[in-house]
Amino acid sequence: MKVEQYLKTVRKMSSRVIISLKHRPEGLQLNGEHIRTIDRIHAGDTLSVTMEDTPPDYLESEIRVPILYEDEDVMVYNKPVDMPCHQAKTHQQDTLANVFARDCRERGLTLSYRCINRLDRNTSGAVVVAKNAHAATVLGGVGRGGIQVHKRYTALLTGILPYERGIIDAGIARIDEETINRMVDNAGQPARTGFEVLGYGYRHTLAEFSLYTGRTHQIRVHMWWLGYPLAGDDIYGWDFDLIGRHALHCGRIWFPHPVTGERIEVTAPPPEDFLEAIRRAGVRGPFYREKGDLVRVLFLGDVVGAYGCELLEKRLRALKKQYAADVVVVNGENSAEGNGMLPSSVRQIYDSGADVITGGNHSLRRREIYKVLDEEETLLRPVNFHANAPGKGVCVLDFLRYRFAVVNLQGLAYMVDHHRDPFAAIDEVLAGLDTPNILVDFHAEATAEKLSMGFYLDGRVSAVIGTHTHVQTADERILSGGTAYLTDAGMCGSFDSVLGVKKELAVEKMRTQLPTRFENARGQGILWGCVIDIDEKTGRARSIERVADRVE
Repeated sequence: MKVEQYLKTVRKMSSRVIISLKHRPEGLQLNGEHIRTIDRIHAGDTLSVTMEDTPPDYLESEIRVPILYEDEDVMVYNKPVDMPCHQAKTHQQDTLANVFARDCRERGLTLSYRCINRLDRNTSGAVVVAKNAHAATVLGGVGRGGIQVHKRYTALLTGILPYERGIIDAGIARIDEETINRMVDNAGQPARTGFEVLGYGYRHTLAEFSLYTGRTHQIRVHMWWLGYPLAGDDIYGWDFDLIGRHALHCGRIWFPHPVTGERIEVTAPPPEDFLEAIRRAGVRGPFYREKGDLVRVLFLGDVVGAYGCELLEKRLRALKKQYAADVVVVNGENSAEGNGMLPSSVRQIYDSGADVITGGNHSLRRREIYKVLDEEETLLRPVNFHANAPGKGVCVLDFLRYRFAVVNLQGLAYMVDHHRDPFAAIDEVLAGLDTPNILVDFHAEATAEKLSMGFYLDGRVSAVIGTHTHVQTADERILSGGTAYLTDAGMCGSFDSVLGVKKELAVEKMRTQLPTRFENARGQGILWGCVIDIDEKTGRARSIERVADRVE
């Protein structure tokens, strides 16, 4: 392969960068000697690339800005409020560019300032700066092999947003005769914003946003258009009691490294004014906690068929509010009519308010769910399934102040399918988790196996909750090491049934021992589960309470 071809296709370098290397004697070296771009490179060769840069022409700032990540190619800052990313007539020495100039001098570097994801002056959070032209080309999405930097924003909205998650697809255009201000206009540039509610206050909503496009003021304009503007927004809002600027923070960012391709993920802690606004708004949820506060988890047992999904639609939001739940985990392995899971049943559970969906022995029964298992980060199947099985058995929810992990595990006793030892599997999982807040859904038949797992994990996880048998047990307790335990959470389905199945069909099967086609029952509904309070600092459970919500 020619050097030029290698640099373009493998290293994703732009033609402009390659041309600059060609005209420098030390720009390209193969095994320590100068090489041309038309020469060939072979496996085992060492190719050295030296890029020339221009010294920064910015005044140096005395302001110190936290650096969240740095290597030879990239820097990630946690930009504070009231700091522009670039210089302007009124900002000559207080920008992130000035900060970068000072940081370069202190490191003995002469680098141009290349800001990848510009934030508004009063938007805080993670900002990526490329340290060379190649990194800027790749991360900026310019030319061949462009890569988008993925961002997650957190915003405090005025009003109670009635939608828990969704996508806003509405074009944005400049307001006539305005330089900065924007409005929704379908004739404008396409703009798509994804959102998910994190929690509610007295008259405010805390939500997380993802951008599919990058328009000026996109989040601010879209929420203004919906009627729920950002608190403190002096252009599109009217609520200035909680915070002195628009309440928007870029809290999480990730991107493939421009050279290695490795996923780089960085979390930016929010500034104090943002946290204070959340406190004053009375928002409850896992995104913000005082030290020593509790995480409240609502866990619901096996969802049985279409009727179980309908019960969740009717009652889950009310239960979440009633128990002030921060995290909702639902076992959905029987949510399809019959058994297994379908993309439609999984979506219905998510839309009802679940944060994580766990599975069990029927997780792989429907092939239609395989792709969703691979793509959806919070849809789990047992971790001790065969390594070639689609999906994953662990997810970690990232909140502003802590991380919460959910592990799905399946027992072996009296189960038809044979899988890896669940005790060895959970040991492997725990060795790789960096949070003490861990809930284990242990999907198993035998009570003895569930109890054994509870005692085995006592003091190592926050809770072990059993599923699979569809009947709620009355043995909830806090084990000696601080782990909450319940042998079986029960189900979400028909109370007047046999494990969710029409009772007459189940009786006929048991009486005759003949093959019988089961159908799920309806009528009086039951949502069984439990609520667990967990100390977010230690991961130890403080309490566990059974839930039995009947629906006529």
